[in-house]
Amino acid sequence: MKFQNLVGQKFGNAIVLKRVANKGGRVAYLCKCDCGNEFVTTALNLKSGDTKSCGCIRAKMLASRNKRHGKSNTRLYRIWLGIKKRCMNKNESCYKNYGGRGIKICDEWENDYIAFEKWAMANGYNNALTIDRIDVNGNYCPENCRWATLQKQANNRRTSHFIEYNGKKQTIAEWGRELNIPPKYIWTRIYKLGWPIEKAFSAKNYNKDK
Repeated sequence: MKFQNLVGQKFGNAIVLKRVANKGGRVAYLCKCDCGNEFVTTALNLKSGDTKSCGCIRAKMLASRNKRHGKSNTRLYRIWLGIKKRCMNKNESCYKNYGGRGIKICDEWENDYIAFEKWAMANGYNNALTIDRIDVNGNYCPENCRWATLQKQANNRRTSHFIEYNGKKQTIAEWGRELNIPPKYIWTRIYKLGWPIEKAFSAKNYNKDK
């Protein structure tokens, strides 16, 4: 197949400046967007129409869509925006625990707040609940998300310690509430002092926790 030089051609808002090193085994070009930003993309993306700008066209479309729905000041919109920041913005302090671990927001939600809102309202959303991932290592998507109380969400954190006793499995926080023992004492007794579970759950004299 004859090589086609795209330098000097314009695709949407992007003009091709020069050819650069191949990107993923494909011919790549340095382009300049009408907004002034420079970016690198493949010849295939340019010719197929998948890339027409540095991304500013898409950003403007989303901003326009969000402005039209008039819900940017709602709690649910802020939740959606927070998910995107955690998964996509490397400058966010919590990015390392989400996007930095490979956790993503699905395409359906990333590009459309209204789609997220429809899912939320159909799945029990109210102002007392927060969004929770069923699999804490999974993505933000309809099949892996639910609305939960802060207490339930805390129990689902990947740092939670689960203890099974008498055929019942609960987090330390849940055992603490059931046994009326501060969770910090349960944790200290089992993981620091090495007490057997039965003793950790039955002893009430906290002065012995040394």
